[in-house]
Amino acid sequence: MKILVNMNMSPRWATALTTAGIPATHWSEVGDAAEADDRIMAFAAANDWCVLTRDMDFSTILAATGNLSPSVILHRNGQRFSPALVDELVSILRQTRASLATGAVISVGKGRVRVRPLPID
Repeated sequence: MKILVNMNMSPRWATALTTAGIPATHWSEVGDAAEADDRIMAFAAANDWCVLTRDMDFSTILAATGNLSPSVILHRNGQRFSPALVDELVSILRQTRASLATGAVISVGKGRVRVRPLPID
């Protein structure tokens, strides 16, 4: 599992996930900051990345296209970055690894985790 951290999240997420043993890269390291969401999705799918984002447009794109990849982790725990949130996300990613590998949207928010397999009907 490799994580592509979207522009709407701090690059610190990529660093923290990598430190925790989950390979991660911030989009700013591989693409244009102004790139359209559908292009980011295409890049992630072509390179076997899961997308970590706060942007619900990524789920909408998956629903509209019926695609089976990339998996999306929708982080709904606010705008802040903290070690506690990193620890929580790392635990969730490890627990949902199989779903992410086969295609899913994982919604993470304030004590809740929802796993929705792809494709989205």
